[in-house]
Amino acid sequence: MLNWKSAMAATVAAACLAMPATAQNAQGGMSMQGQQAEQSFSDAKIEAFVAAAASVTPIIAKAQKQMAGTEDQAERRKVMETMRGEMETAVADAPNISMKEYMAITQKARQDPAFRAKVQEMLRAEIDGGEGASQGS
Repeated sequence: MLNWKSAMAATVAAACLAMPATAQNAQGGMSMQGQQAEQSFSDAKIEAFVAAAASVTPIIAKAQKQMAGTEDQAERRKVMETMRGEMETAVADAPNISMKEYMAITQKARQDPAFRAKVQEMLRAEIDGGEGASQGS
């Protein structure tokens, strides 16, 4: 069971930290990337990110699978646009976080190893302890 949880944490972390860069680029990039890396986020905001990431991860995985099956750039672009829309909806439906905050946390985690470790630890804690907690709510 612990191996599955560790694998899930690694998968979610990798998906959250890797693929949104592509989605961000599809949007034309964010002009304040340097400033985002310097922002600080509360534990509550990071917890909201972790909760949103749980909804975003399957969307990213589906898009990666679809893109792996095609070399057609137009089709890949269409998959990216669909993924971005689904991600925005998933994050909008998540409590206490906006898409802008989600992307800023993702960017900071990509650039700041200490912050990334904190996000990954909170993610592991959510996966390890969240199963029972979410069932009891």
